[in-house]
Amino acid sequence: MMSSEIADRGTETEAMRAPVVELLLEVSIGVHRHAMYPAGHPSLKPVAAETLQRLTRALGEGDSLRLGVLRDRFIEGDAHSDPRHPILSELAARIHDHEVASIEFRRGVSAAELRDLLRLLAPEVERGAPPLGTLPADRRPNWPHITVDVLHYDALVLAQSGAPEDARTADLWRALVRSASSGASTGEGHATGASVAAAVRERADDPLQMSLVAGYLGPLLEALGPESDDASEGVREELAGFLVALGPEARADLLRTGGDAAWRMDLIRAASRSLDLEGLLSLVDAAAAASGQPISNSMTRLLTKMASHGAGDDPASRRRADASVRENVLSLLRDWTLADPNPDAYTGVLDALSRTDGDARGTLPPPSEVEVALRLVTLSVEVDQWTHRSEAALRSALDAGRLTDVYRILDGLAELPGARPPREALRTPVWVRRAVACEALDEAAVARLALEAGPKAIPALMDGLIAGRTRDVRRVLFDTLAHLGGAVIPEIEARLPTPHWFVARNLLNLLAALPDRSQRIDPLRYLQHDDRRVRRAAFPVAVRDPERAERALLLALGDRDERLAQLALLHLDRAATDDVLRAVVSRVVLAGRSAELRILGVRSLRGRPEPLVRDALAELVTRGLNAPAEHARAGGALALAGLQVLVPQWPGDDRVAALLESARRAADPMLRCAAEAL
Repeated sequence: MMSSEIADRGTETEAMRAPVVELLLEVSIGVHRHAMYPAGHPSLKPVAAETLQRLTRALGEGDSLRLGVLRDRFIEGDAHSDPRHPILSELAARIHDHEVASIEFRRGVSAAELRDLLRLLAPEVERGAPPLGTLPADRRPNWPHITVDVLHYDALVLAQSGAPEDARTADLWRALVRSASSGASTGEGHATGASVAAAVRERADDPLQMSLVAGYLGPLLEALGPESDDASEGVREELAGFLVALGPEARADLLRTGGDAAWRMDLIRAASRSLDLEGLLSLVDAAAAASGQPISNSMTRLLTKMASHGAGDDPASRRRADASVRENVLSLLRDWTLADPNPDAYTGVLDALSRTDGDARGTLPPPSEVEVALRLVTLSVEVDQWTHRSEAALRSALDAGRLTDVYRILDGLAELPGARPPREALRTPVWVRRAVACEALDEAAVARLALEAGPKAIPALMDGLIAGRTRDVRRVLFDTLAHLGGAVIPEIEARLPTPHWFVARNLLNLLAALPDRSQRIDPLRYLQHDDRRVRRAAFPVAVRDPERAERALLLALGDRDERLAQLALLHLDRAATDDVLRAVVSRVVLAGRSAELRILGVRSLRGRPEPLVRDALAELVTRGLNAPAEHARAGGALALAGLQVLVPQWPGDDRVAALLESARRAADPMLRCAAEAL
């Protein structure tokens, strides 16, 4: 089954067991608590114990629980969590950012182990924290009852960094084999490409397996190095055999599951250096299919014909044919981001290949337009002649997203006088705007562009952020602007308010990421915006301001968007006034909200000794115990959540004792059992 089908089938997948969902909700609370409070804070004490209690219920009669982590959901066997669930999808994204593929809990796990796990998952990768999957072996705990499988090579217990290249590639190949065979280690050193492909096809409907295999594919291609390197020839042959034996559908599924278009581009570039032509062309075809833009039959025939030229006996002929295919494949890559795969560069590649003579002894195909443009820039610098043709060539290179290559040319010729005109041009707003208007940006190159251009580049960068057509482009420009600090704030103020919700959201997110928090913008205004995405972006800006924190919490707690209300519950410490506590009670705990949000609201009241809290929780427990049959399950969960806060906080209270006794006599056996444990 294709991964897109898995993503689209929604509620057709088997629903995840309720105890597992409750465990994940508890993990979400624990992760956020560890992110908010320093080690040793009283608010952290009950977290691990609560998580352990949920884990014990989720284990049931089993000895272990393995949860796969995808970008927007969790997997347990054939069951998926709901990707539309705001808390679970946010937790999945957060853990996935740590390059974690799966987490396995085994019976006997301790609260200390869970506390360590929550602490390591708490830092946000998108804010600069190192992913858990990249930590070196000496910094990762060796838990006896928890196993974290990661996608990142450096997190595996493989060859040491100083080991020979063939040792590292062999270990990566073994890791890929283990992923394909569900972790079995027997015989993996003798696994053939065909047998690994068969294992993948047998479990093609398992997105976790596909994600793991795809995760190792990129690092393995990078580690293999140039195709002419003999040190890893055995692994190279098996990997190429694996890709060919997979077949077109499974290959496309693998590349679709592994990442986005940019990831597939990087994969093909690595393959063009490390695989033989048969393996390379199998990946090219799969990447095109995974992008929804398959190569035409004519192009496939031409590429195959070109590759066949390398099968002759003449070494020179083989080298020319090999170089031709690899160069033109890389030229073809640049147009896969277009909806219609028939632009000029694509046609140019077809023409170049079509003109190649039968035995590949003629001249190589002429380079694409962009390659010609880069060479013209180089020539203009070398001869110190910067003309309108030179500017046209620079525009062509920037439009194709080749800013990195332009800087490479200028750095290599930095001592020549001819390097000055293009370097000064790139420091002007008009050229900055041109450089960031393409559909593919290199983060390091854009950061350098902004640094060299200075504050005058900010409006152009902001225009690019607002007009960016892809998420990758917007992310690069967002990060670049965030690193410029407080100098960006006047430009944000000049662009707000705006009639476009997505512009307001991006600008507020940028404002929240800036270290300088002084601004004239009132974020409370945007906490009342019609679009929930704008309100979510405004909340972090408003709640960090002591003068606005209480009002921000009151607005968010009453918002119809439960994700925003959840954010407010996680930030109660910013302004836990009596009015805010009353809002938690009236707008969340005792309101007609989802059971998940109400339980989170109950748990946010831990440690609050106010009578208002006690009375509200007692009322919640009473309602839960008396819920009608059709709502008995949700009512029992709410009653149990309330008792878990009431009993330890008011141990001598007669009303609490009476409610606990009623729960122990409840009709629901799960509620009775849980109440007995209190």
